[in-house]
Amino acid sequence: MASEAGLFPLPRLVGVLSDPAALAPRLDALLAGRLVDWVELRFDQLPEARWPEALALAARLRAGGVGVLGTLRLASDGGAIGADDEARV
Repeated sequence: MASEAGLFPLPRLVGVLSDPAALAPRLDALLAGRLVDWVELRFDQLPEARWPEALALAARLRAGGVGVLGTLRLASDGGAIGADDEARV
């Protein structure tokens, strides 16, 4: 398989983050230990006023080589957004 040969390395571990304040004091350790390859940043779990804080944390993660995927999950998908897909996007 190509990914085993290192041609197309695949992420091994994805972390889910719904509160940037919980990760901020541990961020250096996370990056130094390369504990995750990607972080899903759950914007649906944060008040919109805290999105700038989350975006700043995302920038630090990206600078440290960790991929970031921001999501707004619908309630029907286990999230906190009550709107339908058309309103969400």
